[in-house]
Amino acid sequence: IHLRTTKELSLVPANWELIKKVKKCIEKSGKDILLIGNGDVASLKDAEDKAREYGCDGVMIGRGVFGNPWFFSGRTASEEHGYFSTEKFLVLAPSRSQVSFDAVLPSIKEKLEVLIEHTQIFDEELAKPKHKGFDVMKKHFKAYVNGFDGAKELRIKLMETENSKQVEKTINTFIKNNKLS
Repeated sequence: IHLRTTKELSLVPANWELIKKVKKCIEKSGKDILLIGNGDVASLKDAEDKAREYGCDGVMIGRGVFGNPWFFSGRTASEEHGYFSTEKFLVLAPSRSQVSFDAVLPSIKEKLEVLIEHTQIFDEELAKPKHKGFDVMKKHFKAYVNGFDGAKELRIKLMETENSKQVEKTINTFIKNNKLS
């Protein structure tokens, strides 16, 4: 269940109280239906807390992972199953060996280096004339480039780039000028 309407988009908080009502309907129906909640999940710990508090069987993570490839890194999950399980609650991990319950905070340099890699992969896989132009990649810049001194100025420069080589040059100049290690 996505806990916002299409009209609301992400302009309002997800209404997790609806999960309780849906859960009651499922119980009344007598059907064995897994209930997965979605909306405003900031971390795996947050997902677990929401599942326990609202009684859903699982949590789908959307924007929380956008621009944060570190979301699922860290603590080892069940080697056998690739998820942690508490009663019926499951969080599927992207790999069978890695899952974290705490936010992993990468350094500014790490985030920028991953952005370079992301743009390189985009160029190799999607930025061909028959597919998508590089401008599509630019929507990801703010997810990587925010919350630090000079982020706004760097984003402005990145928005002027046309390919991954230009992104790499712009970011490497920023890293050098700001003595990021």
